[in-house]
Amino acid sequence: MAGQKMSKEEPADTFLADFESVFGLPESATAFTDEQIANLESVVCDVHFRLLKQYGIAVFAGGLVRLINPLDWQQLTSKCLNEVPIFSKGNFVPVLIGSFGQIDMIDLETGIFLKYRLFENQVLFFQDDISAGKQVGAGEVLRENLLASDPEDYDLVDDDGNSIYQQLSQSLGDLEASEVFALTPEAGPEQTPDLEIEKADFMEFLETMDERPQLIAL
Repeated sequence: MAGQKMSKEEPADTFLADFESVFGLPESATAFTDEQIANLESVVCDVHFRLLKQYGIAVFAGGLVRLINPLDWQQLTSKCLNEVPIFSKGNFVPVLIGSFGQIDMIDLETGIFLKYRLFENQVLFFQDDISAGKQVGAGEVLRENLLASDPEDYDLVDDDGNSIYQQLSQSLGDLEASEVFALTPEAGPEQTPDLEIEKADFMEFLETMDERPQLIAL
């Protein structure tokens, strides 16, 4: 109709659909209560909040990756990062944990995205995020890193390229909410360390960590 203004539609936000294209639909999920959702909204970035509101505490990628309640984990992960001077003053919020002891975290202040590998005691961080986070914010940095993820990076493979996670799930059973598969050195016949893998409580491991992690810039 002549003289009628056409409204310009905003492009649809496909983040949740894109997230599912990377990690798949949740294998299982426990929704948060309204009270928990209200508490979470003030302590996480917008992108993280959308995940928590949509899925709650959830298991993805065949069990390899879990979306967690950051309020249950933040104090322990902050304790570990306090050993790293350049990150000790950050406001790092845990987002995902992997079944072999990796925690993905985002700093709400700077937008730095970290991958903390507990059993290797390593902190992997992305140098580009240091400048990008200040420009676009923590939410956008988190979005980009999650959508660039590969769930297989949370797994280990044997010499034939087969998933070790799948083998352990069949032999040891599925992991409980705070459990991970831990690499533990055991003395061999000649007192040489052999790596064994067993179930371990992730939070208990975090509580005992007191060594400064190795920093690896990507």
